[in-house]
Amino acid sequence: MIVTRVGALAEIIQEKKTGLLFESGNAEDLALKMNWMIENENACIEMGRNARRKFESKYTAEKNFQILTDVYKIALNKCIK
Repeated sequence: MIVTRVGALAEIIQEKKTGLLFESGNAEDLALKMNWMIENENACIEMGRNARRKFESKYTAEKNFQILTDVYKIALNKCIK
């Protein structure tokens, strides 16, 4: 995955571990990242595996439900006090 350094996806991508980041509006930087991916197939496969592991550990429906439940519990506790 190649994403800009701006926005939500930039917050979860680790450079050359789970994807690549490029400077927003910089076509040359994007082209460099695309060429790197073409030339480094095995590294891209590994980045995909790393990204999948990260997703499964942090962003599944079950994880999001637990986070939301925790937020509600905190909010309720503050209202009760």
